[in-house]
Amino acid sequence: MIVGFVVDPLDGLHYHKDSTVLMMQTALACGYRVWVWQDNTMTVQAECIRARVTEINRIDIGQANWYQGKVLGHQDLTQCQVVMMRKDPPVNLRFLYATHTLSLLEQQGVRVVNRPQALREYNEKLSILKFPQAITDTLVSADQTALREFLAIHHDVILKPLDGMGGASIYRLRENDPNITVIVEHLTGSGTQPIMAQRYLPEIQNGDCRALVIDGEPVEYVVARLAKSGETRANLAAGGHAQVRPLTARQRELGQMIGAVGKADGLTIIGLDVIGDYVTEINVTCPTCMREIEQAQGFNVAEQIFSSLLLGC
Repeated sequence: MIVGFVVDPLDGLHYHKDSTVLMMQTALACGYRVWVWQDNTMTVQAECIRARVTEINRIDIGQANWYQGKVLGHQDLTQCQVVMMRKDPPVNLRFLYATHTLSLLEQQGVRVVNRPQALREYNEKLSILKFPQAITDTLVSADQTALREFLAIHHDVILKPLDGMGGASIYRLRENDPNITVIVEHLTGSGTQPIMAQRYLPEIQNGDCRALVIDGEPVEYVVARLAKSGETRANLAAGGHAQVRPLTARQRELGQMIGAVGKADGLTIIGLDVIGDYVTEINVTCPTCMREIEQAQGFNVAEQIFSSLLLGC
């Protein structure tokens, strides 16, 4: 059985904490063959979908040369039973074109996780609007007057672009901030690009929690990301640090609610960002924090993923 992974360049991965590396490592331990390739090597001709594949034979994250592989060259991707789409954002045209190619692969009987159509439909910021009962006060707009009015109502807000990741270009604005105009102009492209504004949640001091949902069911642990001193953003990519905690009752409720809808739409792996009682983002492109749970609790989320795909291990 072959499990394929669409990945960013292997040499650029933070292999000691990367969730995709954990998934590949687990696949090898389960006895699967592991193929990896980059999206820009995929080709389609006469209904044949191929990519320049490397087969991974060994992974040892304790070494700098953490993997051994063999370049197989261009291979027919229908040899894979499952393909995991694990390319990081941005969700730009390159990413979208890759999902269209993967949709063609899906039509030929290969299971793609997450489903390409769902990746196109679930913007990681905007998709929270499908669940108004799960979110705090939120505005999406390019209109600078509307954004200022939202700030005047809530006094303390978070502004973010709709296509960012890892905490990039996220601003906390208070009503008396002297930089309101320049920040709003910058984020909206002078009123041409919609952004998201959310009421600031002081509960973030207790962590911005990543709750993973696999095949509709929440994982029993969350990763609370805590901001470093003087920083608003708790993202690990922005310098936050992680604590692994048991899932709370509210987080379970949110995970089951959103997981049920997501599963029906073709989302096997979901990463919810939860602050206090509210979901702030729904991550579907390449959800992370599996390694932190595995290292802290010995619970391997990747095994749960493969079990949900009925692959066994």
